[in-house]
Amino acid sequence: MLTFISQIGLAAKSKGIVTGIMLSAASLLGEGGTTIPAKTLSFDASVYVTTQNKVRMAVEKTTPETLTLTVRDNQQQVVYSKQISKKDMKISVQFDMSELTDGKYELEVASKDGSIKKQVELKTATQQTARKISML
Repeated sequence: MLTFISQIGLAAKSKGIVTGIMLSAASLLGEGGTTIPAKTLSFDASVYVTTQNKVRMAVEKTTPETLTLTVRDNQQQVVYSKQISKKDMKISVQFDMSELTDGKYELEVASKDGSIKKQVELKTATQQTARKISML
C-alpha cells in the first residue's frame, strides 16, 4: 500500500532506502546525434528523496489544465493515481513508500499533450556487521 501525504511532510521511520533515478522527457534524439526539441509541455515536475526516505514530487503548471499523477510498479500496475485540478498551479506531494516491496517504480504526471516520467528504485537497507579487531 502506498501512503500519500499531501503538502504537509510527516516524519516516520522507514524500513528501506529509496534511490532516485531521474529521467527526463525534455528531448528526443534525432538522426545523426542531433537533438530535436520535444513539444513544450505546460507543466514541469521534479522528484527527490527526503532524509526520511520518502519521495517528494513537485509539479508547477504554466496554464490551468487538469493533470493526472500516477505511480506504477515495474509490472506497470497502478499503485496510486490522483487528478490535479485546473486551479492548482503548484502542488507538492509526498509519498511514504515504506510499505511497498523493493523494486523500480515510475511516477508520471500527464496531460492531454504529453507526460513527464520519473523513476525511483526501492532497496531494503542491509545491515553489515562491523569487523572487530582485538589486541592480545
